[in-house]
Amino acid sequence: PGLTLVSADARRQRDHALAGDQPDASRTFWPWEDRPMVIAAPIGSGGETLGAVITISPTDRLRDRTGQVWLLLTGGGLLALVMFILMALALARWTLRPIADLDSAVHHIADGDYDARVPAAGGPPELRRLATAFNEMVSTVSDVLERQRAFVSHASHQLRNPLTALRLRVEDLSEAVPGEEGRTALQETDRLSEMLD
Repeated sequence: PGLTLVSADARRQRDHALAGDQPDASRTFWPWEDRPMVIAAPIGSGGETLGAVITISPTDRLRDRTGQVWLLLTGGGLLALVMFILMALALARWTLRPIADLDSAVHHIADGDYDARVPAAGGPPELRRLATAFNEMVSTVSDVLERQRAFVSHASHQLRNPLTALRLRVEDLSEAVPGEEGRTALQETDRLSEMLD
């Protein structure tokens, strides 16, 4: 139904065949076209064209099948694209998580929390080594700061006793020495005491 020899395509193919032209097998039929496939071949004898054989074939099933294949390929391509994007996001998250942990630990340490450490598990090997080296560095710096605090506290305590004895002697001497010299010596011992504090 609907296939006729008087269509424009059928007449054009017939005219080419009657002129002795061989059928054009390179024509492309797209899924969105609804025209039938028309093929006309010349019939002749001794180099003379006597007539033409014309076939008109419906293309609706072929178009439907081609459309289904294209839809399947497009859907598969989109599914693969979504999977690749999800895999790339997971890989980026896996790669960047140690960097985010390192950033967080650096901010904690800058705020004075020297117990902050970076988990050395997960992520690429280079970032695991970086996390381990960072944790060792923080431990070393924390140890040095603790020793510095202990030294300052110990030195302050050790200097306080002689300073107290010196102040008592300066007070005794300032009573015996009239004038500004005794008061200045007491002020200097007070200033040294404030520095130790």
